[in-house]
Amino acid sequence: MKITHKLLFSSWLLLGVTVAPSQVLAGPFNSPGPFVNPVVDGVPLPPQVPGKEYSEDPDRNGNPSHTANPGQVIAWDGTGGTTNTSNFLTLWNPQSGIAAPDPFQVDALANRKDLLFYEVIEDKVTLVFSTGLPGGPRTDYDNYIFYERPNFKVLLPSPYKEIGVWATPAQINQVAPNNVEGLELWAPVQDPTVPLEDRVNDRLLGLACVPGQPNCVVPGPELPVDDANRYSLFGDPLGCSVFKSNGDCLFLKANIASAITPLFPGLDITAAKIDLDGLMTWENDILFSLKPIDGNNDGSITDNDPSKDLDGGEIFVWRSTEPSAKFLIHGGHVWDTVFNVKDTVEFWTGFRPGTENIDALEAVAVCIDHDCPPPIPEPSTVISLLTLGSLGAGSTLKRKLKSSKTSEKETTKVG
Repeated sequence: MKITHKLLFSSWLLLGVTVAPSQVLAGPFNSPGPFVNPVVDGVPLPPQVPGKEYSEDPDRNGNPSHTANPGQVIAWDGTGGTTNTSNFLTLWNPQSGIAAPDPFQVDALANRKDLLFYEVIEDKVTLVFSTGLPGGPRTDYDNYIFYERPNFKVLLPSPYKEIGVWATPAQINQVAPNNVEGLELWAPVQDPTVPLEDRVNDRLLGLACVPGQPNCVVPGPELPVDDANRYSLFGDPLGCSVFKSNGDCLFLKANIASAITPLFPGLDITAAKIDLDGLMTWENDILFSLKPIDGNNDGSITDNDPSKDLDGGEIFVWRSTEPSAKFLIHGGHVWDTVFNVKDTVEFWTGFRPGTENIDALEAVAVCIDHDCPPPIPEPSTVISLLTLGSLGAGSTLKRKLKSSKTSEKETTKVG
């Protein structure tokens, strides 16, 4: 599926979007904006991306109460303000008539047609992710959201990073989140007459574009938009890994287990061990991560050793036209068990996550045309930016991924 509208390069966007006076930490949800199509390989600030929703463990309300509320999803404005959007426990009404599971803890979020789904699995746009263990215990920096740039090289000024912090706890929620279990970004047109299940991210809310252009929405204020209509629950109850907005099952645990088993010959991977964590979808195509799996049944999880276990740092891509899943290739590397999440994030950010486990998945930077090659800014453009003193000295970005530590075996007990 192609996104056909073209990228707009405005001079003020290239210089960096300034923060509006209203963008201060505040409890109530506000509309900071402006919302823009980010430059290729750019990483927009959280307030510049519309339609942000997340879930915590345990689920709770947004502003003003911030109290526990199973099934609740929270809209966040990127400056600390929050409000409630959907509650999937309240919406539970599957065609099967089966009762909602108890406990009911949202573990992953997505839209049925996630914007940038195909772009991120083709390593063309920036991936965002959180780390953490579903159900606890809490680990270091699991209430942060990180980003990883795609692998193409663009003439960019130093000190641009390959991996960095996209959102801090204070930006996500003034009442600091326990963690980021589920994440959904971007949003469709705000139209309360469109049922939640039918809302798709093929039209964006408040993005800068030319009126009359395909998929153009005249820029306007951000409104809390309930567009997360795919989700997973902690433990994948009822044998289901991904639910539709009404509670109908879209992906069974058994489906996920059979899709990833060929990637781990010799390991014991059963449906009972599946607990889906991070999630993006485009109808029946899926990008996902899983809670660590004890593949050799020794009662522990060994990080970065696919001959023994899945440590949770794997990201999988499974297209409906293919019999099995593959590892995501993004940022110039494979998101498999060997890839060391903790080492790599620490190398680029100075923050060492407490676990390899990927907890939430999304995408931000965008090459709007699905097939467009990465444009290289003209030298004159870079020089003009340097003249204005906005961005610092230009340099070609080189990948510096820290190799996994081979002398250290990090082991954690399976809870």
